[in-house]
Amino acid sequence: AVLDENQVIITGETSSASITIEVPVNASVGSYNLPRNRYRATYTDINGSENAQVGNIIVIGNDEITRKLKGTFSFETENHTVSLGQFNVTYN
Repeated sequence: AVLDENQVIITGETSSASITIEVPVNASVGSYNLPRNRYRATYTDINGSENAQVGNIIVIGNDEITRKLKGTFSFETENHTVSLGQFNVTYN
């Protein structure tokens, strides 16, 4: 994961698609409905990118000292459903 200004950007990829999750660096533990200011989820494939129209990001832990962020997510775009997503990352 990377730190871009005050956003942590997490990207997971397969050979045919990627998912990007963005949360504020100072995100508190809790559940955040999508879409929401500073919380984003995007699905990208050969046809382009689609932002979450509805969904949820749950921050389970965020240690700004060690820069470790952990959580889960699920969301729907116009043409895709993403479920049971999770992240456990260190950001720089």
